[in-house]
Amino acid sequence: MWAQWISTLVGIWLMAAPDVLGYAGSRAAANNHHIVGPLVATCAVIALWQVTRPLRWVNLLLGLWLIVSPIILSHPPIAMAHSIVGGAIVAAMSLIRGRLNKRFGGGWLQLWRANPAG
Repeated sequence: MWAQWISTLVGIWLMAAPDVLGYAGSRAAANNHHIVGPLVATCAVIALWQVTRPLRWVNLLLGLWLIVSPIILSHPPIAMAHSIVGGAIVAAMSLIRGRLNKRFGGGWLQLWRANPAG
């Protein structure tokens, strides 16, 4: 699932960006990216498998937070641009479902149906 791999890379980049781009002195921006980056990367890696694919919706919320957070937390300009672009990429990638080869589960109704084998 290529979209989740891109989100994983963005999450890893978010962790490194405050030091690489030089806004580590802005505690709010750096802390925000150091917290949200690992969450994005973790959710994207877990959502690689079909059975856990719905976890990609968490990345939609995290991407939207990255877009809105610079205004709320008063990021410096470089961190603001970085956060908005990264958030837009994560949010967009979370909307891509990918190919499903199998159907899993069946919902709660499956638990209540009679077992024909026994």
